[in-house]
Amino acid sequence: MMRTDSELNSIEPRLFDLPNVLGHNDWSLSDAAELEAQRLLAAAQHRLALFEAETPPNLAGNAEVRRAALTEKAQLYRTAIAPHRKLPNEILTEIFFAASDKVTVPAANIDSKPPWTLFRVCKRWREIALTTPKLWTYIRLYYQDKGEDDRWLDMSKAVLARSEGKLMTLRITGERSRGYTAGWTQLTPLAKAFREIVIPNAHRLQKFRIDASSQELIEIFNIASPEWASLRHLILSCSAKNMAPRGIVKVFENAPHLRTLKSYLKMFSGSGYHFPWAHITKLDMPYSKLHPYAALEILRKCPNIETCILSFSDNMFDSSHKYIPSTNTPREDQSPVTLPALKLLDVDIYKCSSFILFLGPLVLPQLTTLSIDGETVMVPDPWNPEYIPIIARFERLEKISLNISVPSIDIDALIKQITPLLTEFSIPRGDVLSISTLSSITSGELLPNLKELHCKITDDTLRAHLDMVERRKAIKANFRWAHSEATFRKEGGEYGVRFKALEESGRLSCDFRA
Repeated sequence: MMRTDSELNSIEPRLFDLPNVLGHNDWSLSDAAELEAQRLLAAAQHRLALFEAETPPNLAGNAEVRRAALTEKAQLYRTAIAPHRKLPNEILTEIFFAASDKVTVPAANIDSKPPWTLFRVCKRWREIALTTPKLWTYIRLYYQDKGEDDRWLDMSKAVLARSEGKLMTLRITGERSRGYTAGWTQLTPLAKAFREIVIPNAHRLQKFRIDASSQELIEIFNIASPEWASLRHLILSCSAKNMAPRGIVKVFENAPHLRTLKSYLKMFSGSGYHFPWAHITKLDMPYSKLHPYAALEILRKCPNIETCILSFSDNMFDSSHKYIPSTNTPREDQSPVTLPALKLLDVDIYKCSSFILFLGPLVLPQLTTLSIDGETVMVPDPWNPEYIPIIARFERLEKISLNISVPSIDIDALIKQITPLLTEFSIPRGDVLSISTLSSITSGELLPNLKELHCKITDDTLRAHLDMVERRKAIKANFRWAHSEATFRKEGGEYGVRFKALEESGRLSCDFRA
């Protein structure tokens, strides 16, 4: 017989000293209160079990409502003694920090991402989130032109204030589609935000990124430099349709600790830009399309640079983006450019046939990684045999990647002159290595430390490559093959058996194209 509500209620003891247990998940309970809550949970579970045992399974209506109410009450008691309630604030703070991403204003994902979502769990979590400054130290301000500029500024200021003066990362994004307009007098919202938000907090920014249109950048670049006392990483990005603003730029000159400069600005020459070049250790400008002379001019200012990523063009422009024909280009200083700390040089020579003007003067005693990429459809090909003696004088090279077309005769000449310290050699668009060169590599006469080879293979050279991998077992080499024209099958035949054995032993990895 199914019991009445009054009979079931008599099973559950009354709890008068825990008025907040059923309402929400808040602070941890005392030992005595937790014991009471455990007894309440046991009683609620017992009551639910009795109800389930005495209620026919197909009974609907009021019975379903009562079952749901009993289940909800048991869950509330279970929540009251959940283990996470005992976590001290310090532990919760670290968990919140690890789970939180950047804070976006306006909060487009306010319902799905912490720290915003932490506000709605309980009063305790809300207090912790609001009073933990480091949760608010990675912020992205994203301007959207909806006629609410002042509200957006107020929200941005309020969010930045929660970091309470701590060092922070800030990314600010404007109307990237806005192009340059001559005679424009009205200050863009992004420039206004820069004045009212960025400058007052400039002293505590460690990482700062601007994504903007050329018009917005021009306005920002005309602002006098604040004190960037803590800035170590700076990223400048502009719409792909806009070129880098020209002129005198001093807004970032007072940044004595700046170490990383990334510029995604198109046609960025560096001329007129007053960065603390002497302090920079990483320079990343993949879309700069620099003329070799302009690149050398920049590097002469960077004696401490360790990593350099550049792209090149034969074209030169003046301060107003006007093209200067190569026949009118003044001959620049070609004296040696010594960079004693540079270890990685990654260049895209695109359609630059004058790249030798940049490579020639370089003195790089610590260079370990060199990567040269070229335009696949360029005519004539960007390779120049004069690169060989220059590359050969980089005596500490360990990795070389030449993603350009190189004739066999030049590949052989380069391998014969290159440093024996080389461990990785990638030349996937080059011609095949000669049999004699492969034999010298096999014996260890050339490139004795080579561990990875990425090159073209034909039927004529396949056997020599297999010999090389098999005979140099003392070196745990991982040879990568690309753009192979060999037609053997992995199963069957002499080459197939040898290939499979090497592949299974982990000594060979093949990017194979039949």
